[in-house]
Amino acid sequence: MIRCAHCGAENLPNTLFCEECAKPLMKSQAIPVRLVSVGEGWEIKVVLEDEIIIGRQDPEREIRPHVDLNDYGGLEKGISRRHLRLFRKGQEVFAEDLGSVNGSFLNNRRLLSFVPEPVHSGDELRLGGEVLQIFFEEG
Repeated sequence: MIRCAHCGAENLPNTLFCEECAKPLMKSQAIPVRLVSVGEGWEIKVVLEDEIIIGRQDPEREIRPHVDLNDYGGLEKGISRRHLRLFRKGQEVFAEDLGSVNGSFLNNRRLLSFVPEPVHSGDELRLGGEVLQIFFEEG
């Protein structure tokens, strides 16, 4: 039996939602992510719960990506406002180009826009002229 953390009700094994309160029974663990600039050495740490948008902030258009590369030369390097999405399905992480002007590359292979590709710790992501190495840290 699985005990609901919200209401304490007992549920059958493999049940996704509590029969009593309808809350999810299994909460997936967040994945700490470290993005390291291969050329410049700076790094950004974020936590991937569901998705992370990488790009450049534009307050006038109300675009606020989770990872804003404006301070790292994003405009000069050709990074779009909404360039790349990292998201997870279970414990697997995927990268998806969001129709960026200068494209996204995973380990030197161009990503097709809006076609997710699996990403692994240590892989390289190129967004425009910026090369990032991605690491998934232990929770």
